[in-house]
Amino acid sequence: MAKHSVKKRSVLSSPFIKPILGVFAFFWLMTGFILVIDPYDIYDWGTAPILLEDYNRSEVDYLYGAVSRTDVDILLIGGSTLAPIKSNDMVEVFPGASTAFNFSPSGPRPLDREIIFKLVNENSPVEHLIVGLDWIYVLPRGLSRTSFPSYLYDSSLSNDLRILTTSSFTLAVRKLLGGPLALQGWDYTTRQDIDKKRFLTFQSRGITSLFEKIRGSYVEFNEDQSFRCDEFSTVTQVLMPSLKEFVSTGRRVDIIIPPFSLAQYYTWVKRGDQAASFANPFLERQIAMRRCVTEIAASHVGIRIFAFDNVTSITSNLYNYRDPMHLYNQSVLRQMLNDVASGKNELTLENLDTYSKKLFDRVVSFSANNY
Repeated sequence: MAKHSVKKRSVLSSPFIKPILGVFAFFWLMTGFILVIDPYDIYDWGTAPILLEDYNRSEVDYLYGAVSRTDVDILLIGGSTLAPIKSNDMVEVFPGASTAFNFSPSGPRPLDREIIFKLVNENSPVEHLIVGLDWIYVLPRGLSRTSFPSYLYDSSLSNDLRILTTSSFTLAVRKLLGGPLALQGWDYTTRQDIDKKRFLTFQSRGITSLFEKIRGSYVEFNEDQSFRCDEFSTVTQVLMPSLKEFVSTGRRVDIIIPPFSLAQYYTWVKRGDQAASFANPFLERQIAMRRCVTEIAASHVGIRIFAFDNVTSITSNLYNYRDPMHLYNQSVLRQMLNDVASGKNELTLENLDTYSKKLFDRVVSFSANNY
């Protein structure tokens, strides 16, 4: 029987291999380009990007590296409650400051707070740090938003490959061309328009609707309920150790407690998300968390705390707010900065009990019928 030889085809001769290799090469080429240009200033080899004066708080998840390295006199790390504070206002209020930056993302969670504090302590030349002590510090350490790109800020090299997106490529090109670290909609003016509409809606019909809900609900407050400091792991394991490390180098920290309206303490129970459930009972946990922060801060030189909850003209007046939690009145926000600069409304061990008692009593005695 005759033998027939079959000529084996090389894998490289497959009509599919060249497109596959092309895609593979394109991926590595684009990823390498972005990593080398480093538009987000994550790596030590990158050059500092140009930052906008103020950002839309909903578009800052990729700015953690750049913010931690930016060379400013004052850096504010907050959330949506302090986002309306303008960088220029801090420069004008605090003597000796010529540059400032407000880094206040929407809906921060303990994990991204931990990341930004770690990066600031590792990289930041800033001398004056302002921290917003928002409600989220009652949440357990490690809790994160599903949309937050934590993979950019860990030590895994494989995670760095996920940086390949059209946005990252666009920003890398813009950085090469001398443009700012920004895409359409990242500027704070975009957010201003949204907040203004929310403020006008809240003032025109939101307040009436809010009080109807408050009158139709029952919220119980318990002054005798107590919590231990170790129940606030984000405070004891993240916030205060980070601030202690920061001031140990001779720098200073001012903590601002954003003043929620008194009505906020009646509406929190209506929230149904997981994070909100960790914060209940809202008033009692907030007071306990603030007490814990104040007691720890008292043993560290360079950390001050400022609270405005008992300033009646602020928290009793809903016309200052765009919703029960978020201040909108720029003159109030500026006055808060002035008070911090002058040392007014400072919360200390000496006035902590008075502050806590007064806030509790004011919330309990609040009545929607007064509006």
